[in-house]
Amino acid sequence: MQRESNYEIMKHRMRDVFAQKDLVLAAEKWNLVINAKNIYVRFIARDYAINVENGIILRADDGTEADYNEAMTLYDILSREPALAFKKYVSIDSLSSLKSTFGRNNIFDSIKGTFDHQEPELARACEKLGGVPFGKSDVGYKLPVFQELSVILQFWSSDDEFEPELKLLCDQNIMSFMKYETMMFMLSHLINRLCEEMQKDGYSHRKR
Repeated sequence: MQRESNYEIMKHRMRDVFAQKDLVLAAEKWNLVINAKNIYVRFIARDYAINVENGIILRADDGTEADYNEAMTLYDILSREPALAFKKYVSIDSLSSLKSTFGRNNIFDSIKGTFDHQEPELARACEKLGGVPFGKSDVGYKLPVFQELSVILQFWSSDDEFEPELKLLCDQNIMSFMKYETMMFMLSHLINRLCEEMQKDGYSHRKR
């Protein structure tokens, strides 16, 4: 039998803790549709069904179980009291001293090459995830995450003088929705979703 990865073990532990909560109350607080079997939630342009008995999260489009980043983000958000998005955006590095745990502010450096000089493909991927144009950059979009919570992505391709640059801005009140570590899970999932959409568009990439 294949041994579970540490990520799967952590996800299952969090799932078990989440399943012990009053999920009916959680759904009511977050104004989510719920029935005798599932809570229904939309997260980064995808619908999910969360089993109220065991906490398992399934993607509505293909029925597969949510991966680590998806599940850990939703478990964290729905375990909290509802929060309001301020709709004012700040760099992810300005949010917590915990950023040192994840390295410097360029933890998403590996993806810059994927986006470099792929402006039309990246823009289409952002739009497929419900993004709306934002700001002045080669590609800039405000991308919906959960209810009124959004993330701003700004990207500049390289030229003769500068390397490609990626900026990710989060709502000023995002720490009321999730922990800093969870925010990194969410952002990693967002980047992977964009890469998936670019791949569907015919662009080959290396998934993070």
